[in-house]
Amino acid sequence: MTRIPGDELGRVYKIPSDTERDSIQLQLKGYLEAIRRWKSPWGENRICSLMNTAIRSVRVPNHLIGPFESEQKFNEYMNTSGALLGQGDSHQKQNTTTHLIVLEK
Repeated sequence: MTRIPGDELGRVYKIPSDTERDSIQLQLKGYLEAIRRWKSPWGENRICSLMNTAIRSVRVPNHLIGPFESEQKFNEYMNTSGALLGQGDSHQKQNTTTHLIVLEK
């Protein structure tokens, strides 16, 4: 993935006006709706990276997970691995409570 110049949204989200935030939310909603319409070459239910390999996330132990043949298999892994219970590394535990997006609630 290529990063583009600028600040992370979570760091600057409090700065824009309500109107600007509404605009940001609408843009992000449009992006996500478009992405969700894409068809996966690996199968409709498979959870994997674009290259059919493990996916990366700071929210799971060791930051790599999968691939999985179905959402059910993914959920089973998440429930049994402790990933959803905050039993990962200290960085993961910290992000579940102190990440800027979590604090926005």
